[in-house]
Amino acid sequence: MRTTVLGLLLALFAANLAIGAAPDAERQAAAAFAQQDWKTAARLYETLSQAHPTTSGLSHLGRAYIGLGRYADAKAALLQALTLTPGDAQSKFNMAIALDALGDEDGAFTYLQAVAAAGIMPQTLESHPLLAHMRQDPRFPGIVESADRKIHVCKYDGRYRAMDFWMGRWDGFMGPQKILRETVTSEVEGCMLNEAWEGTDGGHGRSENFFDPKTGQWEQVWVDAGGNVVKLSGGLTARGAMQMVGDNIDPDGKVHRFRQTWAPMKDGSVQRLFEQSDDEGKTWTTMLELQLRRPTDQAGT
Repeated sequence: MRTTVLGLLLALFAANLAIGAAPDAERQAAAAFAQQDWKTAARLYETLSQAHPTTSGLSHLGRAYIGLGRYADAKAALLQALTLTPGDAQSKFNMAIALDALGDEDGAFTYLQAVAAAGIMPQTLESHPLLAHMRQDPRFPGIVESADRKIHVCKYDGRYRAMDFWMGRWDGFMGPQKILRETVTSEVEGCMLNEAWEGTDGGHGRSENFFDPKTGQWEQVWVDAGGNVVKLSGGLTARGAMQMVGDNIDPDGKVHRFRQTWAPMKDGSVQRLFEQSDDEGKTWTTMLELQLRRPTDQAGT
């Protein structure tokens, strides 16, 4: 049978309509989902998933079913989504909710643990309303800790804790004379130490100190009010002191080889040594030796 030109044009027109309709239906489904109009979202995602199943569409369908209390249907849709993309974290999260509602608490925690290992924000676990029942389970705090360890690596990895002895407020003494006060704070969830110091002579400066997982070394970038820039890198010595070596760049651009050492002492103080070399590190000259002590209003803390 011969196909007429008119038939071909009609078929092409119908195909273009279908192509245009799909994005429009997806927009409508997404809008209903965002508004938590679960009935409309479920209807639209059912149609879309029958025509062209995708992980995202099926995961959204599963969540819409949860919103309607259709937990068995949610489980079926989410299993299909996970067949397409086994590692999809959103589908696993929704599956945990559906299984918990169906009374399969062990299965729910298996999926929730996988979500925590993939990197969900702990705050989501602690506040999501559909996890209220699971939060009563003694296993739940362990799930939150797993998520926190994944998201906030620096809090738990000992490499980022190597300079914790330096944290806090300090008075800096050169011999018997107090010459500065500094405050060292942990920032960015423990991934950086920020130093702010002010000298009794009016000088002041800042430094950022952090562990670089690529190089395996600690880094310091220091800037003071005199225009000096210090860039150092290093690590712990055999005696547990932190030592970094690099460049001290003065305002004229002249570079001096520079070394800093922080040594925690048994009495809780920290000995901080500044050294400079003019022969590429063959010999070192002490520029400043500080003893950092806790302020008297902080003694014993």
